Amino acid sequence: MNIAVIDKKDIVLKLDNGSIKVEEQTVPLKFVDMLILNHRQTIQTRDLLKITNENISILVINHNNTNFALTASANSKNGDTKLAQYSALKQRVEIAKKIIKEKITSHKEQLLENGINVE
Repeated sequence: MNIAVIDKKDIVLKLDNGSIKVEEQTVPLKFVDMLILNHRQTIQTRDLLKITNENISILVINHNNTNFALTASANSKNGDTKLAQYSALKQRVEIAKKIIKEKITSHKEQLLENGINVE
């Protein structure tokens, strides 16, 4: 996960051409999975929406990390991940058998390469 942390106080963050602009520096959104902001920064709500529309979560924390707010995209990839996990759960015995078979096959090949006959 690529995390961008912006902790400079009393600045205004802007979105410009698919990048977060912080004074003279820019961070392209395509390289960010989560954005962590200090509570003493300003960002417009339309830019928050644009950021979350890119599936980027935003964590806002106060100066001593005792209070925070998390904004996540409604288009999150987590739903697809959860569905895949539940599907895999239904097939857990088959998956376990495949992993064990691959492990035994790999171990047998290593033994044979070292001149140890296993049959």
